[in-house]
Amino acid sequence: MKGRRASTGRSGPVRCAIYTRTSSTLSWDRDTAEAQRSRCEQYIHGSAAGWQVLPNRYDDGPEQSGQRLDRPAFLRLVEDIRRRRVDVVVVDRLDRLAESTLLIGCLMAVFVERGIPILSVRKEPEPLKRAKRELLEEIGLDIDEEDL
Repeated sequence: MKGRRASTGRSGPVRCAIYTRTSSTLSWDRDTAEAQRSRCEQYIHGSAAGWQVLPNRYDDGPEQSGQRLDRPAFLRLVEDIRRRRVDVVVVDRLDRLAESTLLIGCLMAVFVERGIPILSVRKEPEPLKRAKRELLEEIGLDIDEEDL
């Protein structure tokens, strides 16, 4: 999707929501919400003309498990999507949305069905990427290789 304009069916800027979640369980993943947000903002500003970072912050801290969907910032994001305030969701990595590949696949299916692409700034390690591709194919979603 890099360099392409998202088709939102509406005129005006493409409204990009940045979702971040810090981890307390992964010792190798000590990225702050600010570091994740900064990479996402750089990605958005370099992606396409007319993309706009929404001012709302969707940041879940380490006390919010990626195995659950009842995280406060995630629920606010879903509500803003439901109210059609968001055109694109940008995350640093897909595992910031959820820790389970199955849950990520389900979330992607729901978001794509609503016309909301999820863009990942940093790519996943190849084994995780391969597992996600297989899962998405199994549930019938055809995702561009670059969007994995």
